[in-house]
Amino acid sequence: MQEAYVEAGGGVRLFLREVGQGADAIIVVHGGPGFSMSYFGEDLAPLARDRRLVFYDQRGAGQSSLVSDAGGLDAQRFIEDLEAVRLQLGLERVTLLGHSWGAGLVALYAAQRPDRIERLILVGAIPPRQSDLLRTFERIEAERVPEEREQLRSARAAWAGDRGNADLCRAYYSVWFLPFMSDRAALARSSGDFCAGGPAALLNKGNVDAHTFDSLGDFDLERGLSAVEAPALIVQSSGDVFAEYAPRWAAALPNARLARLDGAGHFPWLERPEAFFALIEAFVGDSVPE
Repeated sequence: MQEAYVEAGGGVRLFLREVGQGADAIIVVHGGPGFSMSYFGEDLAPLARDRRLVFYDQRGAGQSSLVSDAGGLDAQRFIEDLEAVRLQLGLERVTLLGHSWGAGLVALYAAQRPDRIERLILVGAIPPRQSDLLRTFERIEAERVPEEREQLRSARAAWAGDRGNADLCRAYYSVWFLPFMSDRAALARSSGDFCAGGPAALLNKGNVDAHTFDSLGDFDLERGLSAVEAPALIVQSSGDVFAEYAPRWAAALPNARLARLDGAGHFPWLERPEAFFALIEAFVGDSVPE
């Protein structure tokens, strides 16, 4: 494992971690946007068996520069950061794996730089349009049972009183993410941490979430993807809260394959690890059936 910082301009530094060896590399783009690589870095380690797996903390989060202003958290800055990572690695073309919000960021990058894409892998991608994202979160909250809704309210109130407290943060997300699972007990299998980075990073998460999505406005992330000719894999987990939007992502990319994983939710590497890793390995090896 190697760790370094990438200079992203304007004094912003991105924390980067590289695992594994080999000529091939996959850049993994985390969700959030105010989370860090820490929520899945160790869990995705099997993908580094025959290649380099490259993670980085997005600006404003984790061990990267804790940018907090609206201008510095414009989504375009995130796109330029990903380009800075590519240049740091010296890669002419990149294979990108984006999860959740990270899949949306990967789509934004690919639409602007289609010639730099070797392959795209979108896992648990957020809805491509803002209206659908808002509607989905409203549905999630409406479908929580009263007991869970009260647990979430209590955890949210406790964390609000001490936003830099990682334990209170973890207690909140242990309830928040329950609807995102097909098997709710699977969340306990994660070795990751949604609340890594220290108190300052936790205090900054609200800025990152708000400013980044505000900068996108009434977004449509499908726009521009018709120019991306590289092979793309859209992983549709049957129990994911965003599952219904996977076919739209596949339709927006000219050379996309849609793969369905039954019995998995938003974090398929926790619930169907063997099937998930086999699928990614097959796609990278160009052996996934049409």
